[in-house]
Amino acid sequence: MSKLLANQIANYNDNGPVEAKEGLNLPTGKPLQLNGIVGTSGQYLTTDGTSLQWTTLPTIPAAQIQVDWNEVVSSEVDYIKNKPSLSAVALSGNYVDLINKPSIPADQVQSDWNVGTPSDVAFIKNKPAFAPVATTGAYTDLTGKPTIPTTLGDFGIGAQDINFGSYRITYSNVYSTLTDLQAVSASTYHGMFAHVHSTGSGYFAHAGGWVELLDVNKSISNLADVYTTGVTDGQVLKWDAANNRWSPADDDNSGGGGGGGGSSTFAGLTDTPANFTGAASKNVVVNSAGNALEFVDSGTSSNEILPVAYAKVNQDTAGSGTGMSWGAYSSSQGDMVFTFDTPLSDADYYVLAEREQYDTHTVSILSKTTTGFTARWLDNAGTGALAPSTFGGVLIVYASTPTRSVGAGWNEALPVATATVLGGVKVGSGLSITGAGVLSASGGGGGATALDGLTDVTISNVQVNEVLKYDGSEWTNQADATGGGGAGVTDGDKGDIVVSSSGQTWLIDAGVVDTDELADTAVTAGSYDNASITVDAKGRVTAASAGSGLVSRATDSVTFNSLAAGAAVNGTLALGKSYSLLKIETSHAAWVTIYIDAASRTNDSTRNIQTDPLPGAGVIAEIVTTGDTIQNITPAVVGWNNDSTPGTTAYLKVVNMDAGTQNVVVTATFIILEK
Repeated sequence: MSKLLANQIANYNDNGPVEAKEGLNLPTGKPLQLNGIVGTSGQYLTTDGTSLQWTTLPTIPAAQIQVDWNEVVSSEVDYIKNKPSLSAVALSGNYVDLINKPSIPADQVQSDWNVGTPSDVAFIKNKPAFAPVATTGAYTDLTGKPTIPTTLGDFGIGAQDINFGSYRITYSNVYSTLTDLQAVSASTYHGMFAHVHSTGSGYFAHAGGWVELLDVNKSISNLADVYTTGVTDGQVLKWDAANNRWSPADDDNSGGGGGGGGSSTFAGLTDTPANFTGAASKNVVVNSAGNALEFVDSGTSSNEILPVAYAKVNQDTAGSGTGMSWGAYSSSQGDMVFTFDTPLSDADYYVLAEREQYDTHTVSILSKTTTGFTARWLDNAGTGALAPSTFGGVLIVYASTPTRSVGAGWNEALPVATATVLGGVKVGSGLSITGAGVLSASGGGGGATALDGLTDVTISNVQVNEVLKYDGSEWTNQADATGGGGAGVTDGDKGDIVVSSSGQTWLIDAGVVDTDELADTAVTAGSYDNASITVDAKGRVTAASAGSGLVSRATDSVTFNSLAAGAAVNGTLALGKSYSLLKIETSHAAWVTIYIDAASRTNDSTRNIQTDPLPGAGVIAEIVTTGDTIQNITPAVVGWNNDSTPGTTAYLKVVNMDAGTQNVVVTATFIILEK
């Protein structure tokens, strides 16, 4: 009995596994059965974890081969089922193999206006019938032509005034030379105003001739009753009755004796009243002989043409003049609003405006009311803004009735001249002097109304008996006889002093005057670091103070009102001739570019925001902000002004990058590097 059988018998009804510890040997030709099933050739045993079963191996197909369009045997694996039937053109690709081809018309030809055959393909149907002017373009071929007026009479305007109501006429009346103007009849156009470019002056037609108007840029020599030929340092203007004019003369040529000067009082002069008895409220006038002054009653009055307000504007900031003030310049329209100190009785007043460069820009007067008006500062084209800081101007306002009664009962005194206020009253021909000694000159319409308004005259703190004295560059008010020494001293060597020119010239010998004999000044003795020193016309140090040697940083701002989204505007900042730029602040999102001059700004105007400026293009700095932002310039950059005459102006271009219209404020922080 085999061990396997013995083991199976031993475990009968045991349901345990049959152990074949020494292997399982099947005799040749004896099948192996599982559950009575004998496996067939190729089968193999598999288990599901609890039993064994016979399993057949899968059939593996032959390897895939390429299909063949030309295979016609349907049982072959390279046969293509359901092949479509192709037309001839599918294989030839030739147009001629197509069926149902369209009819192609003949080639298109150009239309011809002159073809008259309707069947011709070049014929144009429904051509309009044009009038002769359509092809000739001649005015004479028009029908229904209007009558063109050739004279004022054609407009219905006769010999009467034209009333424009509250509207104005703006015109340019410029002549190249005075000869050109003189060719116009002053008699025919009496009262006409014109400007001559070559002389830089204004003229008006009067008494058959063209009368030149004086302005603040004219010299005292342009006055009809002032003669300055041969004037030298130290001379004064004195009245020359023989020639009826003011002429240069030596100071105190009337004598004075023994080293003394003239009188220190009005009554002590030889050609004035001896005292003031009974002279209260009287006027001082030149006597009928024209050789002395006298007191007269103020009972005589006269009508004088006087302005009511005056302004000289050369900055973009707010300011004040005589009789009116003004707000800051608005670059968006070029406007500056002027307000009278005292409202006028009506709005029919006239504003005379003149700029420094008349041939390149203008001033337009708008919105006149009794309380003020708007001045628009424009370029030569009259369409773009040009700030007064670029070219300043003068505005003079005359009331609708420009005359005032002066004399008896007149309580209006012209102000004493200062650095900002003109002054003076009339005395003699074209000249004025107050009881306080303020001397002035009347000019033509729109010109200087006082001596202090002329470029070569400076009058301040005037005193009785002072005279105008020439110091080599300008006329100033000074005490008469400042040099002392009259004709009572004979010429010759007086020891330390030599007298000559009939007692008029005194020369002190060298080394005679020592420091103890010099008058003290307000300057404290000592040394000054980085000193600020003031020197008068005599070379004397009149003031001195120590400085820090370093300049503090500063800021300057400009506001662009009502700037539309995406709009660009030009402006300026006052940063110095040369400067170090530290910060730029914008109140709203903006693209800000700073230039060395206006030409560089113009040349850069077409560059877009994505393109960097080229080296040497004149761009100092450029920032783009997203709102109320301070942009630090690190490292700080050095900027400078490139104008022909270097100034403090830095030229700006600002683009509003905000989504809406904004008042964009640009502020720069900087340090001035050049005095």
